[in-house]
Amino acid sequence: MKPNQDLPLGAQIKALRKSKGLTQSAFNPVGISAGYMSLIEQNLRTPSKKVLEKISSVLGINPSELIQNSVKSMSLTDLATLNQATAALELGAPNEAVSISEQLSASAKSSVAGILLECSIDIAQGNYLAASLVLEDSFNHVIHEGTFSEKIKAIGLFGEACTRLGLRLEAILKLIQIRKTIDRKIDPATFSYASLTLAVRMSEIGEFESATKLVIESQSEDSELDFKYIGWRRLWAESNIWFDRGNFEKAAECAEQAIALNTLVFGSSNQVRLRLTKFEALAMMQTNEVETEVALADLLIVKNEFAKANEQRDSPLGDFEILEAQFLFKLNRSAEASKLLERLVAGNWISAELYTRAVLLQFEISLNTDDKTELNLTFEKLMATLRTENPTQLVSNKLNELIGLAIQNSHFEIAKSLATFVSKMKEPLYNELAYLL
Repeated sequence: MKPNQDLPLGAQIKALRKSKGLTQSAFNPVGISAGYMSLIEQNLRTPSKKVLEKISSVLGINPSELIQNSVKSMSLTDLATLNQATAALELGAPNEAVSISEQLSASAKSSVAGILLECSIDIAQGNYLAASLVLEDSFNHVIHEGTFSEKIKAIGLFGEACTRLGLRLEAILKLIQIRKTIDRKIDPATFSYASLTLAVRMSEIGEFESATKLVIESQSEDSELDFKYIGWRRLWAESNIWFDRGNFEKAAECAEQAIALNTLVFGSSNQVRLRLTKFEALAMMQTNEVETEVALADLLIVKNEFAKANEQRDSPLGDFEILEAQFLFKLNRSAEASKLLERLVAGNWISAELYTRAVLLQFEISLNTDDKTELNLTFEKLMATLRTENPTQLVSNKLNELIGLAIQNSHFEIAKSLATFVSKMKEPLYNELAYLL
């Protein structure tokens, strides 16, 4: 039997193995475990040149006969070069990865694997715009030609690039388009992954009804695949939904479970935004001073780890600093929180979304002080910001909460002005997304 080169590499290997009546454990004598063979056959791992040669030996074929569908014209030399460049990137050496990738042939560079390598290098070097543009142009190619692991990697890379650029709406719109191109019956795993990724993004902007619908639609029949690649994202989306319902303890619990599962599957949880989700829930919980101090200390550890790994100041670091200010405010250290927020909004690297969140927190802090001059200044800054930004559902909800706080603290004129503005505010732009799903 000859390999069917219209199939992905893993499917080719599985078909050949079954045609010879071999089990996955038959590869143990040549040093390949049944577990690793299972991952290769599911296209969740790309075998190295040596592993491919061992597999071919057991199957009784030439290694060159096994060609991955997404890289049909890729030679074994290109495949080895691709693996070397990927390894260099994972070791934190993007410049070395660039040098190695230059040795790839033109066809290998244009393959799905080559495109994803290029984008991974761009992100590692801080070239987020370049990565997002390449991925946007390549998504149809990736969805129709890539393996499952390549598809989820592309979705993850695009989301990361857009987040770093502060283009959350653009990322959501593209994810909606991608999800519509995936045939649920033919490719249920990728459909589930895309649905949950979109659920997380929608919940982050306050579209919790749509997020809940997406979580329900993401149920996968493949329990092993769900556990390894989808389960932690489902928990993440559920954490955001519990947050919206005001059950911050359950939100923190789901986020902690998602982090644990992500760590179990991948060795360490490198999902920065997932870890931020946990701290956002902790910041809202009714905890005593000691528990809050512990949460703040944990946040600073994660923030410093992220800062060391990312020399360029970007969106996630700003998220950490806003949460740090929230914890400081909760501990009645308002002066420190205000100083941190002032430094944050003065930075020219901060996105519009982060700027709005920082100004909202500045105004909330000033509502709880007796400094009327500072209160008026932060209120004017808030109004100026709101007039130039399209409000998300989360911002709308926060404004209504602040109106109540202003009334509670007897700042009636400010409450009246803010309520008048909110009543005239156009419907949040993000509500339109629900109709696109």
